[in-house]
Amino acid sequence: MLMQISLFVNHVGDTGAIAFAEVLRNTRFLCIIDPSENNIGDRGAKALFEAIRENQVIKQINLYHNNCGDGSAQVIADTLVTHLGLQGVYLDYNSIGSRGAKIIAQGLSQSTQSIEVNIRENDLDSLTKK
Repeated sequence: MLMQISLFVNHVGDTGAIAFAEVLRNTRFLCIIDPSENNIGDRGAKALFEAIRENQVIKQINLYHNNCGDGSAQVIADTLVTHLGLQGVYLDYNSIGSRGAKIIAQGLSQSTQSIEVNIRENDLDSLTKK
């Protein structure tokens, strides 16, 4: 039984992430997915998190070093609230700004379970730059 898949540094981008999300919707044996360093932006992240909401088996997603920004924050927050088994969401080194971080934090605060969420090394001071 396959429990983890790493797509680390495969340059899948949004198009590949969207295709992978379709596979995730029907896969019931993956617990950890790691599409780190794949140039995945908001479109790809939205597709992945929508698939994760439908697949309650997935426990962790590692999206380190991608291009996820504020545009995917709401679907991430919604997933934090509705996914009953999610344990870890790792969004380090992306492009999430202060607005997106606030949305994600609101989702985390509404979750009924303990979930580790990392958003280190993003653009969290984006509101102060203007």
